[in-house]
Amino acid sequence: MGSGTSVTARLQVLAGHRRAPIFLALLALLLALPALGGGFMMDDYFHLNVLRHQGEWAAADPLRDLFAFIPADHAAWMRDSGMPPWWSSPTVDIHFARPLTALTHMLDHALWPDSPALQHLQSLLWFALAVGLAASFYRRIFSSPAVACMAALLFAVSDTHAGAAGWLSGRNGLLCLVFGLGTMHLHLSWRRTRSWRHLLLAMILFAAGLACGEAALGATAHIGAWQFTREEGPWSRRLLPLAPYAGVVALWRILYVTHGFGTQGSSRYLDPGSHPVLFLQALVERAPLLLAAQWAKAPVDAWILLSRQTQITASILAALIAAGLLGLLRTVTADGRPLEVAFHFHQPLEDPALRWLYWKDGRLVEFPLPAIGERVAVKPI
Repeated sequence: MGSGTSVTARLQVLAGHRRAPIFLALLALLLALPALGGGFMMDDYFHLNVLRHQGEWAAADPLRDLFAFIPADHAAWMRDSGMPPWWSSPTVDIHFARPLTALTHMLDHALWPDSPALQHLQSLLWFALAVGLAASFYRRIFSSPAVACMAALLFAVSDTHAGAAGWLSGRNGLLCLVFGLGTMHLHLSWRRTRSWRHLLLAMILFAAGLACGEAALGATAHIGAWQFTREEGPWSRRLLPLAPYAGVVALWRILYVTHGFGTQGSSRYLDPGSHPVLFLQALVERAPLLLAAQWAKAPVDAWILLSRQTQITASILAALIAAGLLGLLRTVTADGRPLEVAFHFHQPLEDPALRWLYWKDGRLVEFPLPAIGERVAVKPI
């Protein structure tokens, strides 16, 4: 028992170490190092054509066109060449605005165009930075360093990062994650200190994240959840701090549309601004799948290959799994403690050296000792 206690104590000290986020970032980097041998794959070759101005992309501007997978003015010849397949919609148009991500790929092409390993190294450094930011954020919101460290460890080793960390074309997801986490850090600082400087920096990082990719919008979901669940006071006080981010999104959306970016004619990429009804329908169907993949490790990547009837069945099963998980989440407090614990007593508790008290109505009162065999439920304060 002494050895086990010693190991536990050492782990607790390690979890509470101020450099624990750095250790976890290095661990994530170490685990992801095999990606250095991943080379180019799939969309990477499209990016190479744009960066090298080859073929039909001779006049392309990489800053604007690196994520123009099926631009309207290229759709006809791309369909004739087999990308996209011949049965795709004649109005298909997939053109994303990700200029900051494009800049990182342009940097790769300028410095080491023929070294995919060095290009992967840049992605892995962004990944390590994201893990470090996530770990430090957990330390700020959890009262227990051990809980924060465990959450960060699970985040660092999650296989869901493989696509973004190991695929060059998935780098935009890493950049969105880095800037999104930075925004969340600054938002938390703003709400705790009421410093407008933190808000301004949060808005700048959020705007930069949107310039990396549309996935940066996910930061607003976390910020909104914080405001709904952790901010105190009336609803107006909780909702008003979301207004600055709504303003940034509105400005970004105006620029996005007016410069010709967006998607059309695709069932895989749905633009909620252009097709809100279709997006909501897909959200109802796909959100349970994403939750099932996140919490139950359901293999949902193959969902797109299933028949329509099987897809619907899979979504229903995923919704049932998500509902069960929601029931489990309701049994813990905000900081991860059990909402209620029951103790069964097998021997008397009488001890003249102890005085049993519990908190009630703002003061400590005597705790009636339970009888042998009695069960007592205890809830956290």
